[in-house]
Amino acid sequence: MLKHPRFALSAAALLVFALPPASAQDCGALTFAFSTTGPGCDPAGTGPIPTLTASLWPLAGIPICTVRIQLDSGEPLSPSLPATLALGLSNPAVPIPALAGCTLWTGLDLILGMSPDANGPTLQNLILIVLPDPSLIGTTLQGQAALPVPGGFRVSNGVQIGIL
Repeated sequence: MLKHPRFALSAAALLVFALPPASAQDCGALTFAFSTTGPGCDPAGTGPIPTLTASLWPLAGIPICTVRIQLDSGEPLSPSLPATLALGLSNPAVPIPALAGCTLWTGLDLILGMSPDANGPTLQNLILIVLPDPSLIGTTLQGQAALPVPGGFRVSNGVQIGIL
């Protein structure tokens, strides 16, 4: 579990509209910086490497910060096979032993299932709720997703969410 108590998580399936990710976005007293931390992989070489992004998803009139973490599988996949998102407070950058050529870009502090996105059959989301509390300044969260496919897994790039 995440070690910072002010993170609240919601993995509900939400109807969302695509917003382009930005490198830094403001929410109340907080500024969020989003970046990638390393490439994804497809150890079996059977399809596209999934792409993970993160951005603020503002909800007008609600005094919370919502971070949308979105995975694009690159091809339509079965909705009964949701991606798994790992979130952590560290970036170990170590090889994943069971998946040749893949690197783990996040600690495994929290493991969550992602939800299908109404905007297309290749997209899955997770919405992270963050209170706009200045005590969170300096917190960095890492993320990476694994997508089950016939014969194994495809692993996304890593993302980093920094609170400035």
